[in-house]
Amino acid sequence: MSADPEAPADPSRVSGGHIVRNMIYAHDENHNLEILSGWSEQGTREYDQETVRPANASMSKGHPCFSLNQELLRCSLACPAEMKLGGRTATCNTERQALMRCLVKNKQWKPRETEGKPWYRLW
Repeated sequence: MSADPEAPADPSRVSGGHIVRNMIYAHDENHNLEILSGWSEQGTREYDQETVRPANASMSKGHPCFSLNQELLRCSLACPAEMKLGGRTATCNTERQALMRCLVKNKQWKPRETEGKPWYRLW
């Protein structure tokens, strides 16, 4: 049975899920990020950075998208430390989109079993 969605939240109740706040960001005329009070067509939802990572820190060097992943990591780390994921997503949008296209194109990629081993085999 579900809780009543109209009832106020009970602060004594603890759940095991992640709390996701949907802050909406957009660029103003000076290209600064601003928080919007409502939904906007240019807005970006902001999620907890532990739940939604900006890039994969443990991607294999043999992956075809490794260099794009490194570019996104560099862009994300160049952002100020207090900037949340929504701001990083808006700032690094070009790098993120290039990485997503590459990951979709190479989703069947698997690391080689013999990577790092010699091509010959002695019995």
